[in-house]
Amino acid sequence: MNSPVNIDDCYNLAVKLAQEAGKVIRQAIDREKNVEIKTTNMDLVTETDKKVEELLHNGFISQFPDHCFIGEETPGCELTNAPTWIIDPVDGTMNFVHRFPYNAVSIGFAVNKE
Repeated sequence: MNSPVNIDDCYNLAVKLAQEAGKVIRQAIDREKNVEIKTTNMDLVTETDKKVEELLHNGFISQFPDHCFIGEETPGCELTNAPTWIIDPVDGTMNFVHRFPYNAVSIGFAVNKE
Protein backbone atom coordinates (compact mmCIF):
# COMPACT_ATOMS: atom_id res chain seq x y z
CA MET A 1 0.00 0.00 0.00
CA ASN A 2 1.29 3.45 -0.87
CA SER A 3 1.84 5.87 1.97
CA PRO A 4 0.05 9.24 1.86
CA VAL A 5 1.71 11.80 -0.40
CA ASN A 6 3.16 14.87 1.32
CA ILE A 7 3.13 17.34 -1.56
CA ASP A 8 5.47 19.75 0.26
CA ASP A 9 8.13 17.06 0.60
CA CYS A 10 7.71 16.19 -3.08
CA TYR A 11 7.98 19.84 -4.12
CA ASN A 12 11.05 20.51 -1.98
CA LEU A 13 12.87 17.48 -3.36
CA ALA A 14 11.91 18.38 -6.94
CA VAL A 15 13.34 21.90 -6.52
CA LYS A 16 16.56 20.55 -4.97
CA LEU A 17 17.05 17.97 -7.72
CA ALA A 18 16.20 20.47 -10.48
CA GLN A 19 18.91 22.78 -9.15
CA GLU A 20 21.43 19.93 -9.08
CA ALA A 21 20.43 18.91 -12.61
CA GLY A 22 20.76 22.50 -13.79
CA LYS A 23 24.35 22.57 -12.55
CA VAL A 24 25.14 19.43 -14.55
CA ILE A 25 23.64 20.99 -17.68
CA ARG A 26 25.45 24.32 -17.20
CA GLN A 27 28.78 22.53 -16.76
CA ALA A 28 28.23 20.50 -19.93
CA ILE A 29 26.75 23.09 -22.30
CA ASP A 30 30.08 24.29 -23.72
CA ARG A 31 31.66 20.84 -23.88
CA GLU A 32 31.76 18.51 -26.86
CA LYS A 33 28.56 16.43 -26.96
CA ASN A 34 28.18 12.71 -27.55
CA VAL A 35 24.90 12.80 -29.50
CA GLU A 36 22.71 9.88 -30.51
CA ILE A 37 19.73 10.04 -32.86
CA LYS A 38 16.67 8.34 -31.35
CA THR A 39 13.95 8.26 -34.04
CA THR A 40 14.64 11.20 -36.38
CA ASN A 41 17.36 13.81 -36.90
CA MET A 42 15.30 16.13 -34.69
CA ASP A 43 14.98 13.59 -31.85
CA LEU A 44 18.35 13.60 -30.10
CA VAL A 45 19.75 12.32 -26.84
CA THR A 46 23.09 13.22 -25.26
CA GLU A 47 25.13 11.72 -22.47
CA THR A 48 24.00 14.73 -20.40
CA ASP A 49 20.33 13.79 -20.92
CA LYS A 50 21.12 10.32 -19.60
CA LYS A 51 23.23 11.62 -16.70
CA VAL A 52 20.58 14.12 -15.60
CA GLU A 53 17.80 11.54 -15.87
CA GLU A 54 19.81 9.12 -13.74
CA LEU A 55 20.45 11.85 -11.15
CA LEU A 56 16.73 12.64 -10.98
CA HIS A 57 15.63 9.01 -10.95
CA ASN A 58 18.04 8.08 -8.17
CA GLY A 59 17.12 11.17 -6.16
CA PHE A 60 13.37 10.62 -6.35
CA ILE A 61 13.45 6.86 -5.85
CA SER A 62 15.83 7.07 -2.87
CA GLN A 63 13.45 9.46 -1.10
CA PHE A 64 10.18 7.94 -2.37
CA PRO A 65 10.80 4.27 -3.22
CA ASP A 66 7.10 3.53 -3.74
CA HIS A 67 6.71 6.23 -6.42
CA CYS A 68 6.85 5.45 -10.14
CA PHE A 69 9.17 7.20 -12.57
CA ILE A 70 8.61 7.98 -16.26
CA GLY A 71 11.70 9.39 -17.95
CA GLU A 72 12.11 10.48 -21.54
CA GLU A 73 15.36 8.59 -22.00
CA THR A 74 14.68 5.35 -20.11
CA PRO A 75 11.71 3.03 -20.03
CA GLY A 76 9.73 3.14 -16.84
CA CYS A 77 6.26 2.82 -15.44
CA GLU A 78 3.11 3.70 -17.28
CA LEU A 79 0.89 6.38 -15.79
CA THR A 80 -1.33 4.84 -13.12
CA ASN A 81 -2.97 6.18 -9.98
CA ALA A 82 0.32 5.71 -8.10
CA PRO A 83 2.43 8.81 -7.37
CA THR A 84 4.49 9.23 -10.54
CA TRP A 85 7.39 11.51 -11.47
CA ILE A 86 7.42 12.48 -15.17
CA ILE A 87 10.77 13.78 -16.39
CA ASP A 88 12.35 15.41 -19.43
CA PRO A 89 15.95 15.74 -18.23
CA VAL A 90 17.07 18.30 -20.82
CA ASP A 91 13.95 19.86 -22.30
CA GLY A 92 15.43 21.57 -25.34
CA THR A 93 18.11 19.05 -26.24
CA MET A 94 18.51 20.53 -29.73
CA ASN A 95 19.32 23.93 -28.20
CA PHE A 96 21.67 22.25 -25.74
CA VAL A 97 23.51 20.42 -28.54
CA HIS A 98 24.00 23.71 -30.41
CA ARG A 99 25.10 25.46 -27.19
CA PHE A 100 22.06 27.75 -27.07
CA PRO A 101 21.27 28.36 -23.38
CA TYR A 102 17.53 27.83 -23.86
CA ASN A 103 16.65 24.57 -22.17
CA ALA A 104 15.13 23.38 -18.94
CA VAL A 105 14.84 20.47 -16.58
CA SER A 106 11.16 19.49 -16.75
CA ILE A 107 9.73 17.69 -13.75
CA GLY A 108 6.09 16.73 -13.45
CA PHE A 109 4.34 14.89 -10.65
CA ALA A 110 1.01 13.08 -10.89
CA VAL A 111 -1.16 11.32 -8.34
CA ASN A 112 -4.32 9.55 -9.48
CA LYS A 113 -3.34 10.52 -13.05
CA GLU A 114 -3.65 14.23 -12.20
